[in-house]
Amino acid sequence: MTILLHSDRYSITSTVRKGGVVVHDSESGDGSSASLVAALTSPGNFPSDSRPGGFYGAGYHGVTDGLGGYVRMADGTAAPYSAPPLNATWWHICMPGRANQTREEWLDELSRNHIRGVAHFIHDMWIEDGKTWQPWFVFSDLLVKGVLGYTSHYQVSLAWHKTTHTDPGKNFPWDVLESDVYALVKASEEDDMATARLVRFNGYINVFLIGGGGPAMAVGGADYDHLVKAGVPKVFVDHEQEFLSACRQAELDPANPQELIPGGPSDHF
Repeated sequence: MTILLHSDRYSITSTVRKGGVVVHDSESGDGSSASLVAALTSPGNFPSDSRPGGFYGAGYHGVTDGLGGYVRMADGTAAPYSAPPLNATWWHICMPGRANQTREEWLDELSRNHIRGVAHFIHDMWIEDGKTWQPWFVFSDLLVKGVLGYTSHYQVSLAWHKTTHTDPGKNFPWDVLESDVYALVKASEEDDMATARLVRFNGYINVFLIGGGGPAMAVGGADYDHLVKAGVPKVFVDHEQEFLSACRQAELDPANPQELIPGGPSDHF
């Protein structure tokens, strides 16, 4: 495809297959898709350290359009100046909005369409990459371990401290995005999603895993006891998004410990 980004806003990379998608907001009103696209096709607005007299600016592979889709701004050969150190190795999608929005503001009609556009971008890039990464949210501690999926600019900042960006903000409804992504993935890949599961052995939940051989999270016996007593996955507070996603995809009820312990109805491997 033709790269629509201005040349000030990206470099060329040979890493055309990516590790996932980073989600950004534009720090502008949620009706600003057209102006955001226009800005990305314009010269950069910051002086460049590497090119004296030159300029650079932020760039993204896609921008949501407010209609439930997105505008593709660049292909995999572009490394937009988005969220270092993942500029070249991950996809980047930007939606109009601000990091200080409330959950309710993110779920108004227009912002909700932007979230749908992000979901479609994640799904489409997952397909384009040959399904080589899992379409699930990845927190900063797992990013630095090389876990692939989709994440936020904020989690990239926490992982490598190369920026201080916090977008798309603490109130962004990740659960809504995850449901949208899951619906798209399930529709296109019913058999693969059926493999999502919790793996257990040695009398407690030992490993949390999506897929047949993907990234795992170890959980000790004491944590398992706490989980059973609480009846909800409180021990997974740092990874709750991934845990709940796995439960939904495996059709397990995280509020019912009998479904999560060895010997329960889901203990079938």
